[in-house]
Amino acid sequence: MFCISLGSTDGDDNNLFDDPMRELFLFAVLLNRQDMARLFWEEGKEAIASSLVASKILKAMAEEAGEDSDLGKELAVHARYE
Repeated sequence: MFCISLGSTDGDDNNLFDDPMRELFLFAVLLNRQDMARLFWEEGKEAIASSLVASKILKAMAEEAGEDSDLGKELAVHARYE
C-alpha cells in the first residue's frame, strides 16, 4: 500500500481532501484511464459507491461523445465493465 500526503508541510495534519484516493479515482475516470482508476478504486474506502458513480459518469460521457464515435463506444464499454 502506498500513502499520499496532501496538505501543508508545517506539521499540521490538515489534508486538502477527506479521501485523496476517491479524488484520484474520479480524476482517472474523467480521463478515461481504466487501469489507473482501478488502482485507486482498489485503494479507496467505498468500492460500491465509487463503482456506481464511475459507471454513471462514463455513461454520460459516452452519450455526450456519441454512439457512433470510437470514444463513445469505448466509454460505453468501460461503463459496463465488471
